[in-house]
Amino acid sequence: MAGTRKRTVSRGIGPGKPGLLLIVLAVLAMAVILVAVGQVRDRPVAAQPASSPASPALLASSRLCQDKAVRCATVDSAGTTIGYAIVPGTSHQGLVLVEVGGPGSDALARDGRDSLGLPTSLDGYDVLLVDEPWTQQTATSQCSDARRRFAAAVTTGPATATGLLPACQLAAWTEDRYTAAITTILTREHRTLTGIIGHSFGALPATAAARAFDTAWLVLSAPIAPATVPGRQVIDERITTVYAAFDRSYASVCAPAGLDCHRTGQAVLQAAITRTTTLTVAGRTRPLTSADIGLAAVAAAYGMQSNQQWLWTTLARMPKVSDDAAVQLGRMADQLLMRYGDDSVSINLTGFVAGICASYRWGQPLPGPAGLPESLLAQTGRECAPVTAPGWQTTPMPARTGAVCVFTNTTDPVTPTSWATAWQQLIPAATITTYTYNGHTPLAMAVRQSPATVCPIKEMRHG
Repeated sequence: MAGTRKRTVSRGIGPGKPGLLLIVLAVLAMAVILVAVGQVRDRPVAAQPASSPASPALLASSRLCQDKAVRCATVDSAGTTIGYAIVPGTSHQGLVLVEVGGPGSDALARDGRDSLGLPTSLDGYDVLLVDEPWTQQTATSQCSDARRRFAAAVTTGPATATGLLPACQLAAWTEDRYTAAITTILTREHRTLTGIIGHSFGALPATAAARAFDTAWLVLSAPIAPATVPGRQVIDERITTVYAAFDRSYASVCAPAGLDCHRTGQAVLQAAITRTTTLTVAGRTRPLTSADIGLAAVAAAYGMQSNQQWLWTTLARMPKVSDDAAVQLGRMADQLLMRYGDDSVSINLTGFVAGICASYRWGQPLPGPAGLPESLLAQTGRECAPVTAPGWQTTPMPARTGAVCVFTNTTDPVTPTSWATAWQQLIPAATITTYTYNGHTPLAMAVRQSPATVCPIKEMRHG
């Protein structure tokens, strides 16, 4: 149902505090380290001709579109209004489609080009950003009720399906829907694609675009699993990956931090969860709970390099922590859960669940109680109805003119290198560049960490 919706706006944090993460793709996919929960504003969704400038209301609600140099517009594709933006480069060398994460992300809510995590070698290129289709829908009262049930299932239980997707009916990208939208946008703009970038979950729509526009080069950075991997396996491997990151991180900081190196990161985290029942936090209406501790730890893993010293010293002291540390834990938990108010989740997180469920084959849901670190991941899987046909192609990509490069981080806490290998099986011509960094990194970091890359795309070569 078309209408207006809420757009989340984030605020900054003070110096010396751990980096907070906007998990807009969220849990399985997101990549950009951002900041704390903020206010919401409305954006109208009436379609406008692609040749017309963005409406004043669109400009008022989108920080990106307030930049007069950025072209924002909407198109109608398959009966759905799709918003998009073209962010100019310094020399207009070509147009690069960028999918930086999600699902559940809102491309037009970004601050600007610097928030995309692109290497400086792409500064001369115009960038195309496309909003997900659910951003043009209105949440009904039934959807609001279901979002509260989902939040409860993650944090307090019971760990059962809540009917989130049937209640909200949010549109999610699929191969056909996405390529139709991109084709419509390019036709209206009289543009062609020079390149395509898919980071994390963005690998799925980016590869769909690459099938449709075979002359454009394609880069997958820290990619989520292709649709050939069953959804249950995606959740299982995501959980295994974050637990491995906990252990690896704790082992690297326990000695200099004066902590017990005979323990594992998993054990320290579980002990912190067990010791925490509720913790009153100054300035926060909702007390911090054991579930929040687990959610905050998963959020911290996205930027583990920056967060690990603070994370493990804080968890080792739980629940006896400073007010400042408790505030930061709460903010991280809120960002991962995309908490809306005190007892619900945002429509963005509903878009995340819809996107994950539409992307893979699903059988029986994951078991497990709420409150564990993986509770949000497991609950997402529980919401996915059994489906045998994923929303994206599972057949090998035909030979194409444009080069294909995959960058994968051997210590990524979000996307294991096995998923990059699975993409190479779908795209045999793809080259794989591996690097090592303690976190879920944007493409700019991947390029910096890969001086010996085998990628033939000149823009992906550092220095």
